[in-house]
Amino acid sequence: MSQVFPELLRRRDYQVVAELLRAIREGARDPATSPLLERLAAQLRQAAADEQSIAGAIEDLGRQDKAGRSRLVEILAFIGDAAGPGLVEAYATSDNRSVRVDAFEALRQIGVCALNPFLARLPDIEREWPMICHALLAAADLGDTSLAQAIAKFLHHPHAHVRQAALTACFKLEGARAEPRFLEALRDRDAAVRQAAVECLGRAQSRHAQTLEFYARCLDLADPAAPREDDAVLLQVCQAMASLGGRSPEEASRAEAMLLAAMQPSEQKGLLGRLKKGHHRHSDKVRASLCKTLGTVGTARAVGLLGHMAATERSQVGEAARAAARQIQERASRSATV
Repeated sequence: MSQVFPELLRRRDYQVVAELLRAIREGARDPATSPLLERLAAQLRQAAADEQSIAGAIEDLGRQDKAGRSRLVEILAFIGDAAGPGLVEAYATSDNRSVRVDAFEALRQIGVCALNPFLARLPDIEREWPMICHALLAAADLGDTSLAQAIAKFLHHPHAHVRQAALTACFKLEGARAEPRFLEALRDRDAAVRQAAVECLGRAQSRHAQTLEFYARCLDLADPAAPREDDAVLLQVCQAMASLGGRSPEEASRAEAMLLAAMQPSEQKGLLGRLKKGHHRHSDKVRASLCKTLGTVGTARAVGLLGHMAATERSQVGEAARAAARQIQERASRSATV
């Protein structure tokens, strides 16, 4: 069999090869035949790992229809590490997107040893940002933390969507250990990347001083000259702050104070300011989200403001304030009966 297998590859009889591999996989599920078939698979892999067979299969990626390419991906992934360099080169030199997709899929199935060299070259060989994003997220789905360093380099990619994908991929691989990467991304020039960074910090339940400072700076717009953060980022900040009350009363109190300050109208200076009512610091959508977060972390001291807002606001803000006040009161009632 170890002689027939490479001959089938050289003859480009890929359908027979793919069927043979499937039969081996099926048989390996049976404990009675598994040891024998695993040894056979190792022998076939070694027999197929010659340059001629691999080069022919990779070259044929651009000549096959979709079904044929799927068979080749299966075969090349079975061959394993030996096929990695050729697949990376095929990706680098092909202007056919389907070939690049299939070459990457084979690399992904081979695993980390093939992916790390591929990711190192990816910024230079791929110009389409959706392809880069797909590669980063699919690689992260493998869950191997040794890929984190290669993926983290994309946090400085010129395209914002790629930097977003890199943040998500870093969280998938490292979780809260990637906190320094998320903190750095809070300074990104693109709001969507900052939003992704806040989302990761919220999911990591970050209490880092830089995290809290960023939240406070976003929400406190007492200085009208200060740059305003994008609403999408502010909404993500509200969501992230909902986790601050879960560990200690001190954290909940700090979060509540930040939220209450953000909801106070800002007063205008001078004579005109004394004649006019203060104006709201944030949009109705953000203020409604602030109310919702207060409902999660707030205490009795927030109920007065929420009640006033519920009585005077007719928009979504009033409804959110009413629901938040009720949530706080119900939580206090349950605590009193414990």
